[in-house]
Amino acid sequence: MILHADLLDDASLLEADVCVIGGGPVGLMLALRLIEAGQRVLLVESGEDWDDARCQDLNVGSSEGLWAGNLRDIRLRRLGGTMHAWGGNSRPLDPEDLVVRPWMARSGWPIGWEELLPHLRAAHDALDLGPWCYAPAEPALWPDPDFEEILFRLSPDLPGPTAAYRGEFAALHRVTLDRATGLTVLLGATVRHLPRSPNGLAVVAAEAMTFRGKALRLRARGYVLACGGIEAPRLLLASGITGGTGDAAVGACFMEHPHGLAGLLLAPRQIPLRPFSPGLLDAGVAVQHRWRLRPEVQAREALLNLSFQLVAAEMLPSEDDKYAAAFAALEATVPDPAGWRRYYVTFLSEQEPRPESCVTLGPGTDFFGMPQARLVWRLSARDGCTVQRATRLLARGIFGGSGFRFHDRVPDSLEAWPIGWGAHHMGTTRMGEDPAHAVLDRDARVHGLENLFVAGSSVFPTAGMANPMLTALALALRLGDHLADRLPGMAMVPEPAGPSRRAWA
Repeated sequence: MILHADLLDDASLLEADVCVIGGGPVGLMLALRLIEAGQRVLLVESGEDWDDARCQDLNVGSSEGLWAGNLRDIRLRRLGGTMHAWGGNSRPLDPEDLVVRPWMARSGWPIGWEELLPHLRAAHDALDLGPWCYAPAEPALWPDPDFEEILFRLSPDLPGPTAAYRGEFAALHRVTLDRATGLTVLLGATVRHLPRSPNGLAVVAAEAMTFRGKALRLRARGYVLACGGIEAPRLLLASGITGGTGDAAVGACFMEHPHGLAGLLLAPRQIPLRPFSPGLLDAGVAVQHRWRLRPEVQAREALLNLSFQLVAAEMLPSEDDKYAAAFAALEATVPDPAGWRRYYVTFLSEQEPRPESCVTLGPGTDFFGMPQARLVWRLSARDGCTVQRATRLLARGIFGGSGFRFHDRVPDSLEAWPIGWGAHHMGTTRMGEDPAHAVLDRDARVHGLENLFVAGSSVFPTAGMANPMLTALALALRLGDHLADRLPGMAMVPEPAGPSRRAWA
């Protein structure tokens, strides 16, 4: 059932097998998997079932370094989470993203591609993405030694006034959320502290409050933070759970997907670029071809993963004035400009994980007195080199023939680089076998705590270049299976006698 926290008595104590904190896509998918396995789940969402300004204000924080967006508005604090604003772009991480790359510090995942694959396929199906296919059988253009053609798939539309895409699970699974046995969705409850047992080895409760001042104590055998790559480290740090030092510190190694304009392109209209922009339909699902740096080229050049996308200029009329002169200069080099089409060439790149790019606690506090997040986003020289070198390879290779006119827009200096952000918040509770270099173990359990787990893209040790949604959902399904197996052997951690119990979950 869906229940608002303000309907409960003050000092109520709710109990379940698993308490999932965060009602976005990852939390919803995890909760659905757990109730399928017969577990009692309490899904706690700070926001409402609609956009609410007070709830959004809880996201306010401070930023340093590169601009990654306004922290208040780049995340939606409501049931369904930021998926309400999701663009639908879907692709799993590549197998090479999960292995140790000698040229990239802190690379390598504690799980392998084959172990993750069945969960990726299940997440793919949950997003209604059609056939499992992320590489074309044949390239739409000509082969290139430095780049391979790949596919991005877009989650299809779901009819309705609030759901942008079928992946907006709060709408898609509404009947289940309302009626499923063993599931309580608690709205308007902001978890602000995770008290631990006297020996410090387990969480004993999640303490939450409402805007009306009601205090709630949420008890479970296992607790999962599914509140995003900024809020998860914020809640951990506010609870005194700091992890280790360096890359093992909670909040360290924040990663985004740097993206932006690599260049401007003129292409003869007879060259078949429709598979790239706007794309094609595959079993009713929109599919776009893009180019990715081949893994062997990444290794040879010591570069990160990166892809290029074509966007037909007529699809972005708001950019016409900004680039009209540059396109005109290109058109002056061809005999019949009317026979050519304008394109923007954009890049989407991996970011190297580095501890100095991080989420910490800032000096301000929110309505509930919880310290606000402070985001420091910094890139490395390798991040800049990857985009610069890949763009040169693209200009020399695919766009180097007489059939194209390409104008490189990537600056030589990283400081002069206009970086875009995608609200892809990754890496701040990274997985790894060694507690000296990771916050979580291979099963997404916080090192040193018996019953606290994290779900979402914050667990990524490396970011790859694909949008994180599909892989984050796959990891949520994997965690759900792990918890379903482990929970029968887990007892609820005892705590001193407290408020009277009222079991809703």
